[in-house]
Amino acid sequence: METLKERLKREEGFSPVPYRCPAGFWTIGHGHKMHNSGIEISRLVADKILEEDIHLAESQFLSLGLFDLTRARRDVCIEMIFWHGLKGFLGFKKCITAIERMDWDTAADEMMDSKSGREYPERMTGLAEIMRHGG
Repeated sequence: METLKERLKREEGFSPVPYRCPAGFWTIGHGHKMHNSGIEISRLVADKILEEDIHLAESQFLSLGLFDLTRARRDVCIEMIFWHGLKGFLGFKKCITAIERMDWDTAADEMMDSKSGREYPERMTGLAEIMRHGG
C-alpha cells in the first residue's frame, strides 16, 4: 500500500523552482506553500520540507482527538490537513462528524460533495475510497 509520503509526492509532484499552484499560492518542492518566489531547491531539500509539512499536519490532526482511526484513515485526514490547512479541514464539518461516528460511507460521500471533490475529483475519489474502506 502506498504511504502518505509517497501519495503526497505523487499528487503534489515536484518542482525545484517556485510556481503558482491552482489555488494561486507560491509553491515549491512537493506542494510546500511559500512566501518568496526567488529560490530553487533540490529534491533532497524538498523531501525534508515535505517531512516537516507532514509532521506539522500530523500534529494538527492529533490535536483533534480522533484517535480511533486506522492508519490509512488517519493518513487521509492528515493529507487533507496538508492540502487544505487545518482551518480548511475543519470546514469539512459533516465529514468530521461522520468520522467521529465511524460512519465511513457518509464521511467519504461528504468528501466528494465538497468544492475539492468537484475541482479535484480524481484525487478526492482516491482519498474518499480509502476513508470508505479503511485502506
